[in-house]
Amino acid sequence: MRRDMIETQIVLGKGRVKEELRDFIRRNSWKKIFLVAGKSFFTLPIGRELRELEEEMGFSLEVFSGFSVNPDFSEALEGTKLFKAYQGDVILRREAAPLWIRERQSAFSSIPEEDILKKPWQDKEFPLLAIPTTAGTGSESTPFAVLYKDGEKISLEDESIYPLIRVEDRRSLVSLPLYQKKVTLLDALSHAMESIWSKDSGGDNLYYGKEAIERILRYTDAFLENEDTALSEMAYAANVAGKAIAITKTTGGHALSYKLGGLFSLPHGLAVAMVNKELYPLLSEREKRPEERKSYPFWQDAFSKNTVEEGRKPILPFWRKWRFCRKKQEFFLEKAYLLGAEKG
Repeated sequence: MRRDMIETQIVLGKGRVKEELRDFIRRNSWKKIFLVAGKSFFTLPIGRELRELEEEMGFSLEVFSGFSVNPDFSEALEGTKLFKAYQGDVILRREAAPLWIRERQSAFSSIPEEDILKKPWQDKEFPLLAIPTTAGTGSESTPFAVLYKDGEKISLEDESIYPLIRVEDRRSLVSLPLYQKKVTLLDALSHAMESIWSKDSGGDNLYYGKEAIERILRYTDAFLENEDTALSEMAYAANVAGKAIAITKTTGGHALSYKLGGLFSLPHGLAVAMVNKELYPLLSEREKRPEERKSYPFWQDAFSKNTVEEGRKPILPFWRKWRFCRKKQEFFLEKAYLLGAEKG
């Protein structure tokens, strides 16, 4: 994805979130809003304010929350059918909610269900507004989506998935459980790192990745203490890390993490960080190769060091700083490690 398209995204929430939303809804004459979010969304300040705006402005708000943590293809089709019947003007999507933009186009036609994923992409006919609430996934800044069909993961990618609008609201981060804060910041860090060492690295992604890493290392302690400035900085870091992978895509760290997370019931951010902790020393050796020299000096800059070798060191204590695994997970991981060592 190109930087010029990434940076055309409209950003709301820099000031008073409710009033900015009110003005944007009024100027776009949205009368029917389709919200894709879990029920807990309305416990957040932005969720409560959206309900207030519904009453004050008189627009209709339809909520679709019938999806799993790993959204199934059938759930995507069901959401599409509901949206078709509702005939909404705009889709609002919470960060953790599934994205089913492609399926909405296909389910409106007579195409057999088994052929839906083969249908060519089509541009959005109505705007998509993303509301990030965890400062981790960066999904509000990427053209990617994931579905599961018959237990198999389906990765979707197209620029038409990229949200035209996002709402930044650091207030949502205040009530985020401490454990979730830790694992989502690890996900953001992994996005930035993988983008830098990607074989497709070499342009704007390097600057996005470096900016994200610097902020994550600098503000993590304050972020976990809910300091106001740190909440904003970490939300920004997650966003630019998302922009970095929008350009390069993720790499082996993410690919290998899915099996690890499934086997040991690990949150995604933790699983991918555990993989990248092992990959990082190996991959940073590649700066000796001529084709890698354009990207690996960004490690020394991001970590404020003089050499790539020195740039490796700060990240390892960062990963060891907190107990990210719960006791049950630690037990099974330790057993797996010992079994692997025995087998050589």
